[in-house]
Amino acid sequence: MKWFIKDVLKYLPGVGWGMLFLDCIFVKRNWTADRGSVEKTFAKVKKEDIPIWLVSFLEGTRLTPKKLEASQSYMASLDLAPTHHVMFPRTKGFVASVRGLGDHIQAIYDVTIVYEGPVMKLWEILMGNPRNIYLYVRRFPVAGLPSDDRELAEWAIRLFAEKDRLIEQFRETGAFPA
Repeated sequence: MKWFIKDVLKYLPGVGWGMLFLDCIFVKRNWTADRGSVEKTFAKVKKEDIPIWLVSFLEGTRLTPKKLEASQSYMASLDLAPTHHVMFPRTKGFVASVRGLGDHIQAIYDVTIVYEGPVMKLWEILMGNPRNIYLYVRRFPVAGLPSDDRELAEWAIRLFAEKDRLIEQFRETGAFPA
């Protein structure tokens, strides 16, 4: 399992060092700076035929009211309906992942998470104060995804709009669709 993770976290004893040794993909969230290491990692995975679960959070950061407001402003500048439970996805890394791994991967798994109550802070999790979380998992075969990079990015944007509707439905009904 490999994760996209903020570059500075590799210096964090324990978790950061472990992810470093697992050859996770540390990013600065700047495509110009990150592109080479991302492509190098994917080339190694394909060349050595390494089985992989790549974990990527397309929003790129934790959801906070301030960050959601900035995301909504950005969406308005693109003439897109604002989301209320997810932020606008960063699509460059997603498109690069799908293209870079190519036929090495068979599917994309989308996981939508709803927390009971407000989103937990890392400190709450580390202190052992768990709450219920609810997952809605979907599988999308790579063969069924758009082959054009722009269309693939638009697919991810539509997926996040749908995730927003799923979370809204869960908040209203207490359940994801069957």
